[in-house]
Amino acid sequence: MAEALTTRGKAASGRTDLTETCAAWRTAAHHSTHASVSAMLRVGRRWVDWAVQVADASSAAEAYHHVMSLIPRVVAARYLPSERDRLLRGVQSTVEEAGYWLTQAGRRRDAVVAIELGRAVSITDVLLRDRDDLADVAKLPGGVELLDRYSRAVTALREAERAGHGTSAATAAARQRARAEYEQVLGQIDRLAGTRFADAPATYPEIGAAAAAGPIVYLAAADRMGYALIVTGEADPDFCLLPGLTRPRAAMAVDRFLAGTDRQSVCRTLRWLWKNGISDLVGQLPAGAVVTVIPVGVLGLLPVHAAGGPAEPTQAPQNWSFVSDSVIVRYAPNARSLSTVLKRAAALDRQDLRLLAAAASAGDPRRPLPYADAEARAAAGRWAAARARATPLPDATYQALLSALPAHQVWHFACHCEAYPDRILDSALLVDGGRLTLRQLLRLPDRPGRLAFLSACHSHRPSRDLPDESMGLPGGLLQVGMTGVVASHWSVGDESSVFLSSRFYDLWRGRGLAPVNALATAQRWLRTATYADLDAYLPGTLDPRGGLPARDSPEWTKSRPFDHPHDWAPLALTGA
Repeated sequence: MAEALTTRGKAASGRTDLTETCAAWRTAAHHSTHASVSAMLRVGRRWVDWAVQVADASSAAEAYHHVMSLIPRVVAARYLPSERDRLLRGVQSTVEEAGYWLTQAGRRRDAVVAIELGRAVSITDVLLRDRDDLADVAKLPGGVELLDRYSRAVTALREAERAGHGTSAATAAARQRARAEYEQVLGQIDRLAGTRFADAPATYPEIGAAAAAGPIVYLAAADRMGYALIVTGEADPDFCLLPGLTRPRAAMAVDRFLAGTDRQSVCRTLRWLWKNGISDLVGQLPAGAVVTVIPVGVLGLLPVHAAGGPAEPTQAPQNWSFVSDSVIVRYAPNARSLSTVLKRAAALDRQDLRLLAAAASAGDPRRPLPYADAEARAAAGRWAAARARATPLPDATYQALLSALPAHQVWHFACHCEAYPDRILDSALLVDGGRLTLRQLLRLPDRPGRLAFLSACHSHRPSRDLPDESMGLPGGLLQVGMTGVVASHWSVGDESSVFLSSRFYDLWRGRGLAPVNALATAQRWLRTATYADLDAYLPGTLDPRGGLPARDSPEWTKSRPFDHPHDWAPLALTGA
């Protein structure tokens, strides 16, 4: 089917008239809408390949805009994970390239909307297709019958898709009937299970309205170069070219970063980001602004918020310039989700919030966390100092956590975690006596939560394979009902986390800063705090076994034990 449909485009490709050739591809793409999803994508990709080869921005923009319009059709097959992932891998680079070519054609608003659509592949979709084959639905009234109908609809849809190479009216009608039945069953499952999927794609005015809380930066790495689209309101977005941030180079940087996150490796990644465009981007942002970064593709695996570099080649990392010196960064899956969590956060902040500070120092006996209990107690103490209710839960057990979590709107976890971005519901916090998985958290009574603080290693990471179509624990906890999640891009220092988290709660609940501002301020404080400052803040917390300087020595009042970015910069906020 696809081969026949693209004959028109191929026949025209040898002509010099770009307008005529593009018209032929447009016609082929139009006719492919009556074919299977696979056939539509094949035609669209071939149109894109031709347009990029001739390097005509207008043609490439139109071709990519067409392919982007097909993504909702791909995602509609959300209960067919193997087929869905196979198709999505075929368009893995589409979002970045679509934004690039639309921008090159002067269609910046369309570029933003296209990227937003690509990033808006519903979090709920990821969770549902990973939900034990919808076993939970069977427990609901009428669920067994509905799942049986769903199974038959899936079989019929697969058969119709396999027969999609035919062009007869009967074949097309059978495919439409199968698709209609499939969508109808999904809608009934949604209503029965209380799930919801993304609505119509966001419009540019909606995205601009979300930027009222601060600039939104869509950050992408395309084949030819990287770029950022900066939305500050209803006006056209600003555009920043980042020539060094190409997708091949970004992919290599990701591989190096994931291979090791020791101090030297982290610094290499932060410096690479800074040198290859992030420093230029920061120069275009309002000083002191809260900036929401929406990273696209593999850039979602890199710690953009912590990028930094030296003014002189020999300058130590402790003295570099960093993103956080100019702006305050948070992350979001997309602009629409940002709008949602900001509204929910505003409502929750008017309520009496309760903190549960849980620690599991022996959740993984091979890797004890000697400071975990101290961290939980210090966090609870700082929260209580702001005349708010807090529950410390040292040596947290699996059952104790399950019982306590529903009564609290703020969760602090000082423990190890296991993050499985490709099987997000199996991601777990390692506590005494078991693994507390995201699947189990989803089964808690449905009530909104304000913030989850994951003082746990690598808790921020999405999938390396399909970063736009999966999520890390922050995305999963947003789905649980949290409006904000603090998580780590690399290994969190056990001792430094005690000071950083306590300062964070001081600034948030004690001084009224928003969580994103409180985290950035706490990180700047930790970066500059001396031994004397830290001891005065939390007396007796510094471990003398670490070789503390004498209290009457100059080092006690001048040395800054956590001034390296590896110590103060791993954590970032997703949401509000």
